[in-house]
Amino acid sequence: MKYITIVAKDFEEAVRKAREHYGPALRIHSRRDVMARGGFLWMGKRTHVELTCYLADPLKAEEPIVMEPSPTKEVKPEPIVPEVVEEPAREHVVNEMPSDMPSASPEESPRHEKLLAHAKELLVANDFSDAFTGEALGLLKTSLEESPEEDLSIEEFELMVVDKIVSLVRIDHGTQLHPPRIFVLLGPTGVGKTTTIAKIAALYGLQQLPEYQRSVHMITIDSFRVGAFEQLNAFGNSLGISVDKVSNEEEFYRALDSASAADLILVDTIGKSPRDKDLAVKM
Repeated sequence: MKYITIVAKDFEEAVRKAREHYGPALRIHSRRDVMARGGFLWMGKRTHVELTCYLADPLKAEEPIVMEPSPTKEVKPEPIVPEVVEEPAREHVVNEMPSDMPSASPEESPRHEKLLAHAKELLVANDFSDAFTGEALGLLKTSLEESPEEDLSIEEFELMVVDKIVSLVRIDHGTQLHPPRIFVLLGPTGVGKTTTIAKIAALYGLQQLPEYQRSVHMITIDSFRVGAFEQLNAFGNSLGISVDKVSNEEEFYRALDSASAADLILVDTIGKSPRDKDLAVKM
């Protein structure tokens, strides 16, 4: 076997040179990294690679060995006779629907379902009672079913919600004509309690008919909202009605005593849900 030495500056170049000169039959036997001095005054070091290779003899392809199967006696399979099992005839029962059964009602429109869900969110968020919410949703559902082809926008539907709320508000005319002496207004923040108190005060305080005219006094216990007292006091000054501000139970009872001569005492409260029992106890 003939050995060949290939010298190059690195391993990759040595392999490339070997393949170029001797082809794919070349085999690498060993590698050696050589350190040699050189350069200016032989102070530097150079590294080169020596590959020891040889040429491999071509392999002779061996003929494949074919194994012939030994002769076997042909065996004829016996015919299989299927077994027939007779099953008793089954009775077919047909359940007929009576002709007078009502047909299933069509499913509610997905669009209507979304609108009703939106209405429920609005009613619950504004602290309407469960009974009132259910009644309002019933009216809305009926209105939507009567005009299923109408594609309402959200704005139009919200106006419909307001219309149903107004239709469900029942006015007690007896209480309106003969109000209680102390009237406390409860409700969530931003619904207009202070403005409503001022309107009621104007309705009775500036009433022209003597039988319905009342001397009015206003009290606010809203010490949370900035400017709550100032707003109500401004209404009172324009109407000529006195306003008291209280921050605790003792001050509230003192204000009631000072307003003992008034026919109607209107109390403005903190903006909270009227169903908040803890707040009701606190107030």
